[in-house]
Amino acid sequence: MTQISRRRLKPEHLQTLRSLFKHFLNNLKGRDADFEFLELFLTPTELTVLSKRFAALFLIHQQVSIRLIADYLKLSTSTVSNLSILYRLHQDKFSPQMNALLRRRELKETFEDFVSIFIGKGPLPPYGGNWGEWFKQRHLEQIRRSHPLRI
Repeated sequence: MTQISRRRLKPEHLQTLRSLFKHFLNNLKGRDADFEFLELFLTPTELTVLSKRFAALFLIHQQVSIRLIADYLKLSTSTVSNLSILYRLHQDKFSPQMNALLRRRELKETFEDFVSIFIGKGPLPPYGGNWGEWFKQRHLEQIRRSHPLRI
């Protein structure tokens, strides 16, 4: 868990700081230099927390089960449940952003690879699974990704 100072700020000061941070994030254009700055600005733990939560939101958007997300991302089920509730409450804000990101081809392919691991077509078949059938499914999935209009 990330450590927060026990010394509390006044609510109006905290609101001002959040507003400044929001403006800072709005000015980031998605360039590599901006991400390098965030890597310098945030600790490795904070980057990991944000990355896991972002990935959990993507998986929630893809309607993957809470327990599966928690198992693979090594998050607690309560964290994933809270993110799921947050997503459902603010779906009108999250869903267009997720769809816009998924429209980018390179991000979509990377995310599809990421999701395929969760669905069971990942690096190895499930324990006791049929290896031959798994190879066929994986091969068909690779063909589908490489030639999306053919299948």
